[in-house]
Amino acid sequence: MGTTGGEAFSAESDGSGLPARCAFVVDPGGGRIHGDEAKLTSGAGALDVPVPSVISYTAYLAAGRR
Repeated sequence: MGTTGGEAFSAESDGSGLPARCAFVVDPGGGRIHGDEAKLTSGAGALDVPVPSVISYTAYLAAGRR
């Protein structure tokens, strides 16, 4: 994942219908999630993409009020 400064945790599942690895990057000091990603690990089904392929990526930003 492209996020830096955190610890990554991942798990593999085919619960979405396709085999994928889901990963989360977490701030070790505060426990906030910096980002998450889902990557196909084998077999893309009807999708015409190479394996492995990132199928979802989200980066989370902090916002504050003044």
